[in-house]
Amino acid sequence: MRCERSGLNRTTILNQTQSLASLQDTGSGSYRAIDNVDLNGGELQRDPLLFRRYAVLDATQANTYRVTETAKARERTLQAEIAQTLEALKSAKTDAETQKLAAKLNALNGQLAQEENARRREVDAVTLQKVANDARLEQERVAAAELAAKNDFLSNQRVSAYMKTIKLRQHETP
Repeated sequence: MRCERSGLNRTTILNQTQSLASLQDTGSGSYRAIDNVDLNGGELQRDPLLFRRYAVLDATQANTYRVTETAKARERTLQAEIAQTLEALKSAKTDAETQKLAAKLNALNGQLAQEENARRREVDAVTLQKVANDARLEQERVAAAELAAKNDFLSNQRVSAYMKTIKLRQHETP
């Protein structure tokens, strides 16, 4: 597990993700929970692997929100520290003090850039997971269509073979 500032790593997200629990996630009120009740009122038994990709995407998004909020707070702190350093730089009396404050300013700006990069990486992770989900869904659709076409072909072959075995009676006219 990585520190809170950089979020959870992919392996941790994958290990902690509960596929079917994600169906109850409302996205902080943005969505309705998905029911697990059938027409008879019984509990619907869902395939966890079918919903895992969505749960991983939800968990990746939640991780990104945590990282973004932490990064924003850290950026505000760094901005305040940069402002203080700039004020101190204006009133520096010696060249050594100026160099020391300039070095501190460079370090703070570097940290600020790292925060932005961490946030971008997390957003990229969400985008990549969405792309992976979409690609896999398309792959499954193509595979299902290919299987359906093959099964249709085989069914037609069987029906044709069966039809050839049927002997029709000839009606004789008197």
